[in-house]
Amino acid sequence: MISSRRSFTVQLAVLSLLSAFLLFQVQPIIGNFILPWFGGSPGVWTTCMLFFQMVLFAGYAYAHGLTKLPPKAQWMTHGLLVLGALLALPIAPGLSWKPSGGAEPTGKILLLLMANVGLPYFVLASTSPLVQVWFHRGQGTGGSPWRLYALSNAGSLVALLSYPFFFEPRLNVLQQAQGWSVAFAGFAALSLFMSFRDWRTSPQVARVVSSTGAAPRWWQRTLWLFLPALASAQVLAGTSHVTQDVAVIPFLWVVPLSLYLITFILCFEHPRWYKPVLWASLAIPVLVLAATHRRMPDAWFDNSEFFSWLCSRLYGQDSPANELVNNFKSQLLICFSAIFLGCMTCHGELIRLKPGPERLTEFYLFLSAGGALGGAFVNLLAPRVFTTYQEWPWALLLCLLAALVAMVRVGLELRRNGKSRRLAKAYLAGMIALLSLPLILAGAGIHYHRTLEPEISLTESGGKVGGDFLNLWGFRETDRTFRLRNFYGCISIQDFPDEEVGANFRQLYHGSIAHGTQWMHPQWRLKPLSYYGAQSGIGVALDHVKNQRAVHVGVVGMGAGTVAAYGGQGHRYRFYEIDPDIVKIARTQFTYIGDLEARHGEVTVVLGDARLSMERELAAGQSQQFDVLLLDAFAGDSVPVHLLTREALEIYKRHMKPDGIIAVHASNTYLALAPMVERTAQSMGYQSSILSTPTNDPLEATDYVLVSNNTAFLKALPPFPSRFDNAKYLRIKTWTDQKHNLLEILE
Repeated sequence: MISSRRSFTVQLAVLSLLSAFLLFQVQPIIGNFILPWFGGSPGVWTTCMLFFQMVLFAGYAYAHGLTKLPPKAQWMTHGLLVLGALLALPIAPGLSWKPSGGAEPTGKILLLLMANVGLPYFVLASTSPLVQVWFHRGQGTGGSPWRLYALSNAGSLVALLSYPFFFEPRLNVLQQAQGWSVAFAGFAALSLFMSFRDWRTSPQVARVVSSTGAAPRWWQRTLWLFLPALASAQVLAGTSHVTQDVAVIPFLWVVPLSLYLITFILCFEHPRWYKPVLWASLAIPVLVLAATHRRMPDAWFDNSEFFSWLCSRLYGQDSPANELVNNFKSQLLICFSAIFLGCMTCHGELIRLKPGPERLTEFYLFLSAGGALGGAFVNLLAPRVFTTYQEWPWALLLCLLAALVAMVRVGLELRRNGKSRRLAKAYLAGMIALLSLPLILAGAGIHYHRTLEPEISLTESGGKVGGDFLNLWGFRETDRTFRLRNFYGCISIQDFPDEEVGANFRQLYHGSIAHGTQWMHPQWRLKPLSYYGAQSGIGVALDHVKNQRAVHVGVVGMGAGTVAAYGGQGHRYRFYEIDPDIVKIARTQFTYIGDLEARHGEVTVVLGDARLSMERELAAGQSQQFDVLLLDAFAGDSVPVHLLTREALEIYKRHMKPDGIIAVHASNTYLALAPMVERTAQSMGYQSSILSTPTNDPLEATDYVLVSNNTAFLKALPPFPSRFDNAKYLRIKTWTDQKHNLLEILE
């Protein structure tokens, strides 16, 4: 009997691990399929996350309802559902799902996911609570089903970490989908067997287990919903923050989600891991630091001998003390620490409120609903309410309040349980001190503005007290003259005065990355600036064709329209732009495009993903025959991989004149894109050259790859050598739609 029960437990553990592994493996697999179709935007991933959270909630709701049926009906219902999921394979979406225009893509992405992975994912989502119910039935009152939830999260963590480091470098997307389908078939067989075994071993049970404990009160159910919603919102908001505003590294989303899963594993494995005195007291200062460190005046650090000494030790003698928090590695450490400690506090308080095992499906139903609500706030509400990623400071503030409440609760429990009054008083005094910390920081910010920046008006700051607190905490931004947020990210414009020239210049930002600059004075506004100057790769390419009568230039990614400054009478410029708001901004806030049209040049704008648009043009027999094609479609510093693969280059090649020039803007803070592009071009028989423009100005320093079979043009390039060590990147493989690895080009 003991051996049979142990075998049953092991089988359930395997099923729990396998279902969780597949649950998190399918997310990047399907994401890789559809990312190229919707412009490679980070918004595609966040929309996928919203879908998976909603289906997870639906799966938990199904599991909760299923356990109310008689055991035989449970087995038959679940068996039919599992068989239906098998019939839904394979999960790879067909080409008919490709978008055909520039419409907002959220709805189509959700429909695509529902049609292709909805049912298999739904079955996987329902498995974890069902496994725990089967375990509770089989074990009776012995054993803790909550550890199985920790085990399933461990499986999710393994899936999450193994994908970018093991599966993606070794298998193409189609092979990944095929392998996943085979593993799902194994899961389905085991799930059917365990469901059948549960029915046969407990025929007398009409319901899961009769409820013996007191029903949860309304405030408990409210916290079952609020705490996971807060943790979910924090991890998703933190992911957006670090991948857009701190370090735009495409696979950084793995870290916050991994930390999120680790907190689930620790809290559900055993209550001993969560000590509110430890975790909440650590969380409070870190959450405050995460919210305020980027807005703290430099004088706070520069005037401190300790910070100056510490920074000189870490970054060198000449490094300013504010490098401690302005360094992107330090910012990542602060943000990730805040995510971990905030989620640990939320999930720790959640596990304290867990009911008896007989109510576990109801508990998981509320938990998953909270996760879905947090995702909906970040993905649906925030982009329509905020013009920046303000969901991040809101999540930090709410997590701070949750940590403070947890600490106060412990102090009150000490006093109520007859513990030392002195200890309880000291505890409550500490809570008051911690509660006042944000106010102290806000007050310091007020003092700083009053003494060093008296010219700031009440209107600009939103009032002395309120405005400075909002600015310090991150709820209010005053440094940009224009802000807009949509599916593709945060767009802003800032005007800068230049006293030497006596004119303002204007910059367009996507996130924290500048995407175009222009002088506003009529005498200077025709000059191309920043990444598109005369010495840049695109400047050299367009200078080569400027004297031709009918120049045809293609531009993937409009930005501020800077390259139009090179156009003249009779020249045709064709811009491919996925974001309609960028087109409006380029025409209304900058004059490059209007000035070209005033010089009797022709400007055409094609809305939608550039690669899909070019494919449709070729299908209609409309090869554009470009003299020069510029690829410059980067959102922030992230990489639209589908525009840089061999298949994409084949499409561009069919749109080029025989001696045409493809200029790939490969400047990136974290990735060595230029050697990869050069390797892909060489694999197609193209000649190429990397042109790294040397300059001290970060907006002028560029990396371009010029791809062409025009030998005379390549030989005449200026002597700006590549900054890349060719030996280091000899092993880079050609990127294809099916297989590409960002890790191998991480600098």
